[in-house]
Amino acid sequence: MKPIEDGGTPQEQAEIIVNNLQDMPMNEKVKFVIAKKYALNMLLYIEKNPDRTKSEIIQANMTEDYVDLFPSKRTKFTRLTDLQDVGLIKVDSQPRQFNTMLVSLTDEGKEVAKAIRELYNTIDRLFKDVKG
Repeated sequence: MKPIEDGGTPQEQAEIIVNNLQDMPMNEKVKFVIAKKYALNMLLYIEKNPDRTKSEIIQANMTEDYVDLFPSKRTKFTRLTDLQDVGLIKVDSQPRQFNTMLVSLTDEGKEVAKAIRELYNTIDRLFKDVKG
């Protein structure tokens, strides 16, 4: 991955991030899943809130600074399953009280989430520059 230069404009930084995303060694299944509605927001939510239970994630409002999304519980459950199936999240099923399962990002999930967050932050800076 090419590093983002501190001196570059937000537009140049966004281009680097997009190129980095395109160059990431993701299989087609991963690309298909992260293109699904709410998948990126779920991934970023899990990044920001690691080791939550599936129930906590499904009950939570998917609210970020840059977007307000309220997918249904069924959609959240489906996206969790999708993200787990392609290896972006893992479910820790160690025995706990009430059969709780903790959800966290895999190493690949962390890479994708970091790249997406960088892209969102750069786009946010671009809009702020345009608005003046």
